[in-house]
Amino acid sequence: MHEGTATTTAAAFSRPTSQDLHHRAGSIHLSPSEQRQLAPLLSHPSVHPTVVSFPAFSARVLSKFHVRKSGEGSFSECLLLKHKENAWDVAVLKIIPFDLSESSPTLDNDNGNNDSNNKQDKEESTITNSTVSAVLREIRVLSALSAHHGFAAVRSCHVVQGAWHQGFLQAYHAFRNDHPDLALNPLPSERWDDRMIYGVIEMDNAGSDLEQLARPSAFQVYDAFWMTAVLLAVVERALEFEHRDLHMSNILYRERIPGQGLDISHDVVSRIGVAGVAQPDVLLGLSNIKITIIDYTINKWQAHLPMTTTLWLAHILHELLRQAGSRPRHVAGSSAQAKKLQTRMWKQLREVLATIDRDDPTQTG
Repeated sequence: MHEGTATTTAAAFSRPTSQDLHHRAGSIHLSPSEQRQLAPLLSHPSVHPTVVSFPAFSARVLSKFHVRKSGEGSFSECLLLKHKENAWDVAVLKIIPFDLSESSPTLDNDNGNNDSNNKQDKEESTITNSTVSAVLREIRVLSALSAHHGFAAVRSCHVVQGAWHQGFLQAYHAFRNDHPDLALNPLPSERWDDRMIYGVIEMDNAGSDLEQLARPSAFQVYDAFWMTAVLLAVVERALEFEHRDLHMSNILYRERIPGQGLDISHDVVSRIGVAGVAQPDVLLGLSNIKITIIDYTINKWQAHLPMTTTLWLAHILHELLRQAGSRPRHVAGSSAQAKKLQTRMWKQLREVLATIDRDDPTQTG
């Protein structure tokens, strides 16, 4: 991305012009309960302080970006935005529905007649409110990590209400047609009504997840694993950060030098710093892979347990080696010396995995 020049949704809905935003995006009238529950999120400095119309917000996005659905989760939908005039300007919208219902009676209103119902109602209320709290925690973590290389950069955050725009729904249908095995969520119109409230987080596009890295070379496996390990080590030391949900789908990769492929010759790598292609803090490896870590599970444990990061790294290394196959795949055109290097790196990675497995405190016997 070209830092500081990307056209974002924040350009249309910037904090200093919130009154104009009401005029452009349509006023949203919230109930006192909705206002109370959303207040902590809307007061965060990274979040636009006004709830806006989802259809108007979507129309504004569609006027500047081509939109397609790129993925989904149990609690969110992800859309990929490509600017219509600047092809390099690509972003991701993460859309998260909020459950702000308060239909369950409170403990005070129940008069203590049914302890089991009281307990269930209290648990349901906690679950209802935790959605907004979880998004707020995620934004706080994203803000804390923004100063560190290798973590998804947030462009803007918004709260919207209303029906899904037809342009967004078309992207949803296209994803279902193209990826029927991945499109598990029902249509938005089947899940939510026109008064549904959503959190929207706009982030830089960081590429594809590691699950899509088919038959990686020895260089690619080496770089993907060690870059991930170094990035996590830095924020663990600085912030006592633990990811705790480090699946392959939460690590993204893309070409560091566009158009060069994921494996590039050493002479191209050596020119990166000289040509000014990469920033000084970019981790240079033996391949053309750039790693970005996303979707951080917020620490709900009181203790700081960095061993969990090591166990997740073992999982990542195991999956990378499995995807690569039983033997290292040498980069095409490698010299005999380069092939020896790749074979030696492959053996070292297997030794690392064996060491972690041997020292795993969760294994008994």
